[in-house]
Amino acid sequence: MSGFTFLRWQSKNALINSISLLSPDMGPKVLYYHDVFDSWKYYLHGTPFGLFRKHMEMLFREGWEIKTGLPDKGKECMLTFDDGFKGIWSCREYFYERAIRPTIFVAVDLIGGERYLSWKEIKELQEHGFIFEGHTWTHRRLTEVPRAELQRELKDSRDCLSDRLGKEVTQLCFPQGRFNEDICKIAQDYGYKTFYSCIYGNADRRIIPNLVCRNLVQEVGTITFKAILNGGANPLWRRYYKQHCVPSID
Repeated sequence: MSGFTFLRWQSKNALINSISLLSPDMGPKVLYYHDVFDSWKYYLHGTPFGLFRKHMEMLFREGWEIKTGLPDKGKECMLTFDDGFKGIWSCREYFYERAIRPTIFVAVDLIGGERYLSWKEIKELQEHGFIFEGHTWTHRRLTEVPRAELQRELKDSRDCLSDRLGKEVTQLCFPQGRFNEDICKIAQDYGYKTFYSCIYGNADRRIIPNLVCRNLVQEVGTITFKAILNGGANPLWRRYYKQHCVPSID
C-alpha cells in the first residue's frame, strides 16, 4: 500500500468512525468479504482468520443476528463472500461450529482454479448450509462486456449453477461492482431477482429496484467494523453509486 493510499484509507476510516458517533443508524446490513484465510493467503485482500473471528465475536456481543437471507430489520445482517476463494474451505470448521452460513457468489469459470473452491468443496459447504449464488461466467465487468456476450455471462452461468447446485439461482453479484440499469433489466429478464454491488448503506435501501447495498469490511479493524455496523459508512453511498453505475461499452 502506497503512502497516499494509506492516508486515504485512514481518512475514510476516520470519517466512518465519526459519522457512526454523530448519526448512528443500526439498520439491517449486508457485509462482504472476499476471503478469510488461516495459514495460506489466496487473495491479496483476504481477511486473516483472527480478524474475521473478532468481527464475528463483535456481532454476537453487540446482539446482531446473522441471517441466511436478506435482513429486514435493525441488528440483522447477512454475510457474503465474492469469488469463492479457497480460504473459506480451510476455515470451514469455524463456520460449522458457530452456525455461520454465508452467501458466496461464484463465477463459473473460476470454480476449480488453483485459488478457488472446487465443485466438490462447494457441494460440501452447501450441505452445511452455505448458500451459493451467481457472479457471472468469467468475472468480467458487465459494463465492459459486449451486449452479444451478456447471455453467456448472465443466463448461461445461471443455468449452469442452478443445474450443478440443484436449486434455482436468483441472486447476482456484479463483478467488481460495475452495473447500470440496462444490465439490471437484462439480468432480470434472465431470471435474477436480487442484485448486489459495492455500495455502502443499509440493506433496505433501494437506490434502484432490486439492488441491495453492501458494506465492505474485509480489512477493517474492530473499531471501524463496529462503526460500519452503526451506519458510519451509509452517507458514502452516493460516491460509490457514481463509481459503480457506469455506461456499457455498446
